[in-house]
Amino acid sequence: MGTEALIEFDLVEAGYGTLTILQKASLSVREGLITLLTGANGAGKSTALKALFGVIRPTSGDIRLGGKSIVGHSPRKMIDLGMAYVPQDRSLFPSLSVFHNLELGGIMLPRKLIRPRIEEVLERFPRLRERVNSQASTLSGGERKQLEIARALLLRPSILLIDEPSIGLSPKIVGEVFDLLGKLATDGKTILLVEQNVRSALKVAHHVYGMEIGRIVIDMPADRVMDDPAFTRLLLGGHVPEAA
Repeated sequence: MGTEALIEFDLVEAGYGTLTILQKASLSVREGLITLLTGANGAGKSTALKALFGVIRPTSGDIRLGGKSIVGHSPRKMIDLGMAYVPQDRSLFPSLSVFHNLELGGIMLPRKLIRPRIEEVLERFPRLRERVNSQASTLSGGERKQLEIARALLLRPSILLIDEPSIGLSPKIVGEVFDLLGKLATDGKTILLVEQNVRSALKVAHHVYGMEIGRIVIDMPADRVMDDPAFTRLLLGGHVPEAA
């Protein structure tokens, strides 16, 4: 576990229309580990996830999964390849119950598999089981985040992309969410995590990439990063030279 680069960005440029956000970004995500991507707002973190999942297409460079280029693949194709994406913006159906939100998450599964898979994920989320018939709009922020992650897990992905899971959550719930991500990695999931709550994320992350205006400027193991002056400057909004 953790020895092979499962995901590779090779000098990737990507953005929206004429606006380029990622600036020749190169990084790798090792199998079975949690890789943290952090940096200020607008640094390009969410854009990297969207480029990887096929929401946007890079304008240059290459993205590889298991050594094979996936540039141009659709999100549906990425799901077929074992990837799930939990975006930052809320993606639940607030007027539907927890159960029906989960059911919609499994819409691509054969009908006979949906209920067993829902049972499977509810084993991991006992609070959602308690509220399985409640409308999603009545859930707390932490419960909603659990539901978003549970829905992503219905398809049994091997890779989980998750964008800013701690936003709007209390410190206690943030800890629970990161504990869950740590357990998923222990179970063999590969996780690419975008997060600005660095201290909490570092409790479970194995490797860290720091971004500044679309470029990778930090690339080091998570257990060393807090001792690095360049990382401290990045957190405080100071300029950091691009990583070699």
